[in-house]
Amino acid sequence: MLFNCILRRRRNEHFHTTPNCLADGGELLERCFEEDGRTMSKVKHFQENLLGTDYVVGDIHGCFGKLEVELQSIGFDEVKDRLFVVGDLVDRGPNSEDCLNWLDKPWFHAVRGNHEQMAIDFMTYGQDMYSIQNGMQWFVDLTTDERQLYVDEFEKLPLAIDIQAGNKLYGIIHAECPTKSWKDLEEVLNKPEGANVALWA
Repeated sequence: MLFNCILRRRRNEHFHTTPNCLADGGELLERCFEEDGRTMSKVKHFQENLLGTDYVVGDIHGCFGKLEVELQSIGFDEVKDRLFVVGDLVDRGPNSEDCLNWLDKPWFHAVRGNHEQMAIDFMTYGQDMYSIQNGMQWFVDLTTDERQLYVDEFEKLPLAIDIQAGNKLYGIIHAECPTKSWKDLEEVLNKPEGANVALWA
């Protein structure tokens, strides 16, 4: 299996990491992945891709048009290949509303970033200037029902992904791993402070 990182960081493009900051409302993280009364895993596990290539991309921030161009340029095969995303699918770029279509693709796999968490928090705590300043106006402009569609999908996203590749295990997390050992990660992510580090560092 080949394990590649695509979307080179180019000057003046949106594929970048947001500045670290501390999250408010950490208590909300206690209900991460609660859906229909069932607790979903905060770490999603993937077996080795024996047929194609796995690619990893950084923060998309609503630039799905650019992402599509890049995938075409590398000959991405939707049947055999997989794309893993380190979170922050939305905000700042022009195509944030397209993220639901991308999340529906069977080869597209993302962890939750702090921008997805901000959308979740918006539905509980309401509008704040930090969110608006960081590109959430597209989300604010939606109806309540439309916002809920996005939040429902964002809440399903794991906080971490690991991928088997031969005798190695590759881990993906948005901000920072809250534990020294990956094998202890799931237990730590069950605590709000651990999830906070994974999302915000």
